[in-house]
Amino acid sequence: MKNTFEFNPSQLWWLQEKQKLVGSEMERIEKETASNHNDWTNWNLAYGFQAKLYADAQSMKIPQSAVPNVTATWNAIRNRVGKGPVSFQNNSQSTNESDIDLEGHRQTEH
Repeated sequence: MKNTFEFNPSQLWWLQEKQKLVGSEMERIEKETASNHNDWTNWNLAYGFQAKLYADAQSMKIPQSAVPNVTATWNAIRNRVGKGPVSFQNNSQSTNESDIDLEGHRQTEH
């Protein structure tokens, strides 16, 4: 399906600036929390950051699919420093939280 959405100059500027912001903030957060080895802390920050971006994008009439993906950016930063993707299996806050996927949904056994 072809996307026919055309951004106006202010929308395009907003998206470019937010992508820069996401990259710099997630890089800073990853560096500041590197010693605590707790992905839950950063996950909560990333989740809130993504929600704020979606809300701001909606007010500018920008489709959600165009909004920078905070978790993807965070995982790219983690890969650059050799950590790999986000994992909750070894550092969950409780035994039940290790069954939650990156979208916040509880995983079930099949």
